Amino acid sequence: MAQSTSLVQDGLDRVRSAVKSVDKELQRVQKRVAAQRKHIEKRTSHHVGKTLAQLRENPLVQRAGSLRSEATQRLESSVEGLLAALQIASKSDLEKIDRKLSQLTRKLKEIEKGAPTA
Repeated sequence: MAQSTSLVQDGLDRVRSAVKSVDKELQRVQKRVAAQRKHIEKRTSHHVGKTLAQLRENPLVQRAGSLRSEATQRLESSVEGLLAALQIASKSDLEKIDRKLSQLTRKLKEIEKGAPTA
């Protein structure tokens, strides 16, 4: 009986040892993968930065950007003209009106607080 207990104990010890070994190896591999990922991210970020810088210097990209800006300005002025012709307030007009209304509401509340009630 003592011998079977010894065999079982030896088996358990081997399993525990194997689990510890696998755990250590897994941690080592995780650290290695994390380091490689970090290195790859750094390299990729560097390459993306260089590529973006090259694109910004490209005359075609610069021209596309200026065309986009011009088109946006023309569209905005056309919309403003249309809204003015139809006598419809633009978003910025509505925002100005809203701000003014908020100011008037605050002032009115202040006046109401100061006035005696009848």
